[in-house]
Formats: sequence, structure tokens, C-alpha cells
Amino acid sequence: MDREEKLEIIKFGQKEGVSKACQVFGISRTLYYRWLQRYKAEGILGLGKKRGNVSPANKTSSGVEGQVLDLIFQYPEYGPQAIMYLMDDLGYKLSTSAVYNIMKRRGLNTKSKRIKMGKRKSNLVKRIEPIKRASISGSDWNIWITSFGSYDDLGTLYAYNILDKQSKIACSRLYTSCDVDNIMDLMTAVAAPIAQILNFDLHHVRFFYEDTVWDVPKRRLTEEIKKLFIGCVIEFVPMGVKIDDVQDEISHYTEKCIGIVLPRVQKKMPLQMLKLEFQRWVRHYNLHEHMQYELGCMSPLEYHMRVTGEKWVLPLWAYLDRAY
Repeated sequence: MDREEKLEIIKFGQKEGVSKACQVFGISRTLYYRWLQRYKAEGILGLGKKRGNVSPANKTSSGVEGQVLDLIFQYPEYGPQAIMYLMDDLGYKLSTSAVYNIMKRRGLNTKSKRIKMGKRKSNLVKRIEPIKRASISGSDWNIWITSFGSYDDLGTLYAYNILDKQSKIACSRLYTSCDVDNIMDLMTAVAAPIAQILNFDLHHVRFFYEDTVWDVPKRRLTEEIKKLFIGCVIEFVPMGVKIDDVQDEISHYTEKCIGIVLPRVQKKMPLQMLKLEFQRWVRHYNLHEHMQYELGCMSPLEYHMRVTGEKWVLPLWAYLDRAY
């Protein structure tokens, strides 16, 4: 699929909705948002294929077959065409029939067989994957939603939050609905670019949830989160459950957010201005809010650079207000 075709799909999704675009063009939401992220970062040039080891069209090497099997494990509900699109985006040129032949050879040519295999492998991973890995800066994220209540002029207001356990670097945005797409928006627009720039090596995600907050079934919520954080150990934790000092950190950050948002809500600040004010505060928090670490008192970004040895300078857009 060339750049122009990918751009047309992105435009279609922005106009008609991501779900409809994925259904019409037979692609996954993960792939759609990956293209969207590249387009936002690099324009149409970013939609070119990221070619690595390209397999000849008439031959499927063991390495390429392994990549196909990895994708089948991650997305057992996807058929040959959807897996072919994912391989194409990774830079591997395979036909739909080639993907199907791999599935058939492995006894995975039906959806039920793939899902059964996925569950079996998933259980194996849970047994051998160490949840209690040593946390390093950028490796261990906590995600949760803070509800600020309902207001006549704003509707119901939520803060979607991502907080790195070790460095305390945070990504937060305000939304007026409780939807999985908002998590994707926060990841695509803020968290993923920052993680890439700062060389985060994310391997563990805790998602704190409250059943009374979400309008979607928990099953769908967990499935979407798993698709978003492929390759990570994911824990789904009821809000309020005590986990080491994690809950204290969440409470501390939430109190800061409340202290920024509620006074402005009470002054009846328009929603767009409220979002920008909140964005400015999160930026100030990461760059200048000093707190106590084992190495001394410093900001979250200063701590990350100290412990990792990184000397990155954030790009200009990280300091600018961006409407969303």
C-alpha cells in the first residue's frame, strides 16, 4: 500500500470515524493510529514503508514466518488480509495467500484455532513473565482517569493521566467523555512522542479502572488496552487497591491536578482555555516541578536525564500550546 492510499484512509477516518475506516478498508485500529501518528510527525513522507529486512515476494523465510506468527499471537482475531497489512507496514512484502499458507501450516487457518492458541500462549507468558521487574525510568507506567464531576457549561470533565513510576514524568489531557479513543489520543499526541524522544523502554503498564466511570464493558476496555500496549506486561487494577507506593504517587499527582482544574472550573473558564491552561501546567510539572528523589531534589525530566545519561533537548512543539 503506497503513501497516497494510506493518506486517503487517514482522511476517510477523520471524516467518517476510525471504526468505519477500519471496517471499510480491512485494517486494525492499531495500524490506523500508527499511520496517523507518522503522518502528524512527518507528513506524507512518514507514510512510506519503514523497510528493514524485506522478504522476496516468492519466498517466506523462517524469520519472516516468525514475524507473521508473532502478529497472529498478538491479534488472533485477525484474518490473513489484516495480518498482511500489518506485515506490509513493517516493511515485509507478503501476499494474503502467503500469510494464509503460514496459518495453514501451523494449524491456525481458522479464527477459533488462533484464539485458542492465543489463550494458551497468553497463559504461558503469565507464568514466566516477572511482574516485579526492577523499575527504571521510563519502563513502568501507571494509567488512570480522574473525574471532576459534571457542569452545566462543560459537561462531565475527566483527566486522563499517564505517570511513569520511577521518574514521575506525566502525560495528561482533559476530555469530556470516557472513551478508549481518548486514551489512544493521549498516547498518539503526547505520550508516544515523548517516550520516543526520551528513549523510554516501556515494559510494564498498570491500568487503574473504576467500573462506575466507564460506559464500555470491561472486556472491550481490556482488549483495547492490550492492543495499545503490545509486548508489555499489563495489570488491570481496581482503583483504590494499594500497590507499594504507587497509590500514594497517584493520589499526590491527582491532588495537584485537582488544585489546577477546579478553581478554573469554578471561575467558569471556557473548555478550550481550560485545556490549554492544564496543558501548560503539565508542561511546567515535567520541566520545573521539583520533588525529592534518591539523587536529590529535581524535576521529573531532570531526574530522567540524570539516571539515564540522556542529553536530549525536547523539540519546540513540546513547549508550545496545541489545541485538541
